[in-house]
Amino acid sequence: GVGFVMAVQGNCSWSAAGGTNRTMLQDDAGEWTYLATNANAGTSTTCFACYDPTRHGLWYMPSSDGRPSFFDLATLTWEYKSTWDYYGTWTAHRGVFIPELDVLAMISVGELSLWNPTTGHRTVATLAGTQPSGLTFSGYSGAEWDDGLGCLCLWHNASDTPVISTLTPGTDPYVDTWTWGTLPVAESNAVTPSACVPDGTYGRFFYSRQLRGFGILNDVSQPIYFYARG
Repeated sequence: GVGFVMAVQGNCSWSAAGGTNRTMLQDDAGEWTYLATNANAGTSTTCFACYDPTRHGLWYMPSSDGRPSFFDLATLTWEYKSTWDYYGTWTAHRGVFIPELDVLAMISVGELSLWNPTTGHRTVATLAGTQPSGLTFSGYSGAEWDDGLGCLCLWHNASDTPVISTLTPGTDPYVDTWTWGTLPVAESNAVTPSACVPDGTYGRFFYSRQLRGFGILNDVSQPIYFYARG
């Protein structure tokens, strides 16, 4: 409802050059406007930002150790609560907000963290089953919530195996186990997506509610691959 929003991180990718911690908004004419500065943005790449439609704002987590912060799109201000649970590992993160569960899910260093956006408490999810072959499960993954299937879908395949991995929560996402699975891909599928780039997939794996399917862009010199889940 406001346009494209970018929660800019501290440094430029693969560079020691300092970036900006100010949030940016792009209007319908394509013009960017600087908004408020996030004082807790950190100074490194591989952090994440995601949209929360319940609270109409952005969640942001730096790749350096710390806590999430929230950007309110109604007031255009940042909120940071030092009383929230602290995440003490410096690593890449990938996050997605799940409206149906009111959960902020964060993938990093091979684990799934679940932040309660009301209390600020972080729970490490218990995972059941076998992690699908080919998936590198880390903050470099692409992650999207499929509201139709009710599962978290991931892509960061080290091979060209066309498998979309899934994690399905139980009734209580904080207490019950999340179960590994895959989305079915026909053996006669004529198109095989390329392998992920080692730098990370991040937002180049996306979900379209209108098309009921997933897209993956592994490289700017390659096509966009699309998976229709039916």
